[in-house]
Amino acid sequence: MRVLAAHPLRPPAAMPFRSDAAFSDAMASVYAHSRDSARAKLAPTDNPYALRPDTLAFLFDLLENLEPSGIVEFGCGESTRVFASWAAGRKASFVSLENDPAWIARLEQTIEKGARDSVSFVHAPLRMRRFGTRTFFTYDGLEELTTTISQATFFFLDGPHS
Repeated sequence: MRVLAAHPLRPPAAMPFRSDAAFSDAMASVYAHSRDSARAKLAPTDNPYALRPDTLAFLFDLLENLEPSGIVEFGCGESTRVFASWAAGRKASFVSLENDPAWIARLEQTIEKGARDSVSFVHAPLRMRRFGTRTFFTYDGLEELTTTISQATFFFLDGPHS
């Protein structure tokens, strides 16, 4: 397991993922395949904050490679469509947290029916937190999702942006 260099005020943190040569080779293979796939060639959406098609293709191929049984996404968007579509075809659980109820409603209306049934949207308002001298936003109510989050095998962090 890889360990990050120590911060002067806290002990080193073990990285929660593999970083050996086999893992690096697998990631390079997934990236090469997704970069050349038809999904990567789709036109980007009109949303300037949305992930690009090549990134979405990479995420889909990564899911195909890792085959997670549970997905938790922090921040809804184009990735939500990818995760919902993938989870629907595999009976995997998928929970997506979002702070904007209007954005959740928009996605609920535009995701295909079969894929829509595979996602559990959670409205989680943002709250300001302070840690030491830093102030940042986090989702409110995460404590209530401890079981769901602890059972997930794939996490995607795309919010909040602060």
